[in-house]
Amino acid sequence: MARALVSTTAGKLWLIERDSASSALALVTTGEIPEATFGGVDVTEDGLIVVAGGSDGLFPFRIVGDSLEPLEPSKAAKDARDTEVIGGNILVADGTFGIKLLSTDLSETLATLERPGEVHHVVVEGHVAVALRGHRGFDLLRVADDTLEVLDSATPDGVALDAIVRGKELFVVLGHAVQRYSVVDGTLSVLAQEWRPGRLKLVQPWFLSGAKMDDGSTFVALGSEIVPAMFHDFVATPDVQAVTASLLMRVNPGSPARARIYFRNVGTADAIVSGVVGDSGFDVEIREENLLPTRAGCPGQSILEPGQEVPIHFERELEDGASLVGRISIQSNDPDGPLASGLAVVNRSIPGLGTEGAELSMVTWKGEPYRLRDQRGDVVFLKLVAPS
Repeated sequence: MARALVSTTAGKLWLIERDSASSALALVTTGEIPEATFGGVDVTEDGLIVVAGGSDGLFPFRIVGDSLEPLEPSKAAKDARDTEVIGGNILVADGTFGIKLLSTDLSETLATLERPGEVHHVVVEGHVAVALRGHRGFDLLRVADDTLEVLDSATPDGVALDAIVRGKELFVVLGHAVQRYSVVDGTLSVLAQEWRPGRLKLVQPWFLSGAKMDDGSTFVALGSEIVPAMFHDFVATPDVQAVTASLLMRVNPGSPARARIYFRNVGTADAIVSGVVGDSGFDVEIREENLLPTRAGCPGQSILEPGQEVPIHFERELEDGASLVGRISIQSNDPDGPLASGLAVVNRSIPGLGTEGAELSMVTWKGEPYRLRDQRGDVVFLKLVAPS
């Protein structure tokens, strides 16, 4: 018989047993944990089960026969998202409070490491750990006795959801892609990348998590399917995006609509910029003090390096009280499309309480459509988060 532990968002910790002959699964017993817990659960060498319970802290259990015996909860973590046993101690992803290393009995905090963003998941292999921070990327850590040390960090394009450590290689699940890294002397280097199918289309499932098999092969969850990761050679590409997707402006009568929108190359290669464009009558320019380096031998083309940003200034005269929406764009060799755009929204009123909401649709990570109109009559909370 083989046993496994599963934590659920419904406030249950399941002890499941699998029959080695028939492979049938059976529920042995359940334990009570906070609802909507983040689900991280691990077992120490002496059999202590530790469940990450978010703001409720850590919930320890022991298996006694066929029962789960709850122990005194620990507040050593303030926002426990995940737990992993490493070197006899317990590593905790503590949300916005960073990473914590606790003693096996949860009574002592051995080390704390603050990191930007929210640490939501930790993965351990030997004395090396990976801390995942969503849009902020991930960290490669060394854990020794009572110390935590960042060996290297990366901020790939995507949302760092899960990771697999396999020898001197690291696989990071990013939603729209899976990246394979080499880990040599504590340094990360990108080796290959596997894009999700139809990556330029929204109505597609996302890579959500990963696992390695006993034979060393790597699999990832693509929506509700489990698929092998094949990996293509990594090719550095530019990726130009508007830092501000839309700019709301209120212009006084007699004054022109005048502002700027910043664009950034968030890719891994130089972007070749060939021009700027404005519609709805906007005059657009990159001013002399913001001019980019000219591409050698190519008049009219300039270089926007990875991580660099440039402002595009725009202006238009308005009749008193006039309102309009204009698209401000920069033209480049971005493989996702030649134009990256931001919207200038001028003198448009903000809807008040009771106003019918604008049409809003999106696609879930499972590739399922979601429309705001389908929620009519229900209370809906929208939280818009900038990727940076």
